[in-house]
Amino acid sequence: MDEDENPLAFTSFSVADGTKLLEMHKFCASPSQAVAYLNRQISKAQKTVNRGQKIDRKRKVVGRRAEIRVNVEGSHDKDWAVMWTDGSDFYELLSQSLCHILELERRLTP
Repeated sequence: MDEDENPLAFTSFSVADGTKLLEMHKFCASPSQAVAYLNRQISKAQKTVNRGQKIDRKRKVVGRRAEIRVNVEGSHDKDWAVMWTDGSDFYELLSQSLCHILELERRLTP
């Protein structure tokens, strides 16, 4: 099976103020394949805002991370996406609110 054929798991969140967030998770065969998938997602971005290392709560580098602006299909709005790798795992958070994404990322980071 090709790496891109592995399915993404989706979780949808609604914040009390009505903001919607979407979390996507993909398990890749190796850390290098997770980084390659991250790089392919970044290449589709409208704009890359920030790119660097993903750090866990113990201040250990666990992977790569990026903040990007994306065009939402069927909409004139641009959303924020924060994506990162942690070993063989790829994560992406998507919303119109970067502030909400960063808070959810903080809660999801071990």
